[in-house]
Amino acid sequence: MPIKSLFVPPYAIQGEEIPAHIIWDSLDYSLIKIEIPSDVIKLKEIYNVKDEMIDISDNLIKIRKVEVEGYLGMLFSTTKLKECSKSFHVNFSFFGKNGEKIVDETRDIVLFRPQLRLEEVPNVIKVDTEKALVYNKIRIRKIGQGTLIVNFNTPKDSEIQKITPDSISSFLANFRKDAEANLEEVKKRFPQHSALLDRYINLIVNGWTTYEELDDAKKLLKELHTVLIENEQLLEALFYAIAQAVSKNLKLFTLPESLLRYIDSIAAYKVWLAYPWYIIPIHKEPKNLELELLLTDLLLDKYEPIRLRLKIYGTKEGYLELARLFKWEEQK
Repeated sequence: MPIKSLFVPPYAIQGEEIPAHIIWDSLDYSLIKIEIPSDVIKLKEIYNVKDEMIDISDNLIKIRKVEVEGYLGMLFSTTKLKECSKSFHVNFSFFGKNGEKIVDETRDIVLFRPQLRLEEVPNVIKVDTEKALVYNKIRIRKIGQGTLIVNFNTPKDSEIQKITPDSISSFLANFRKDAEANLEEVKKRFPQHSALLDRYINLIVNGWTTYEELDDAKKLLKELHTVLIENEQLLEALFYAIAQAVSKNLKLFTLPESLLRYIDSIAAYKVWLAYPWYIIPIHKEPKNLELELLLTDLLLDKYEPIRLRLKIYGTKEGYLELARLFKWEEQK
């Protein structure tokens, strides 16, 4: 077989970049054609080809010659689609000196994305405050492939506001103090990255609560990744500083056992809660709860938020983990 290797990933998240390559041996060709569905993916970069040796027109890429014989590399960008999942194929063809097709290979790709769907939202939720029991939960379902990250936000006009428990606040405050102390020597060794390290610690402690902050977090993590892959000593120093600060204060990080079981159970649906520890105050009389579900995936791409409005009350005054308001349905 003249084709030694042809790689295209069979699955990718919508919006993700797709690498591809083809390696061959002893092929007497005059033209390579790559056919793609241009409404789904587009060529972003191509490797081992001079500009004058390539023609691109909509869904067809033509290459007359590569620089170093036997290899062609590509990087495709993908489009976010209305569908949660879409299958398509990419075709690779080599043509001989007389125009005859001497290689014809096709690879199938599935572009996917996760999505949340509300199944039922009650107008009023009642809580047994002592037992942390929610009688009529918000029924919700994740559809589509891939992991979905959910963050809860309570807008300013909501009567009920989310709260970070004292134990978590104490952990984060002490973690910041110790991490910053650990990083003092690191900053002296790498002063050009001092501001970047400060921003990273701020992200760990403060998290993100809006899509604008998510965008900032994505840019920061990309910048940090670029720096760290080029500087192994900085990577090791940062890892130690953070690991030591976490280990020292881990005893302060406490979550109810029942909430940990809940978090573990929804992980089976490939749903992660960004900050599962948020709690809300429960009152004996009904109060308005305005709730936003901010959604992202493992690429930290944004999805349309889900907004809810309901009333909630309990058998007595107290607090409830916000995550307990939701009942996750099996994926269909």
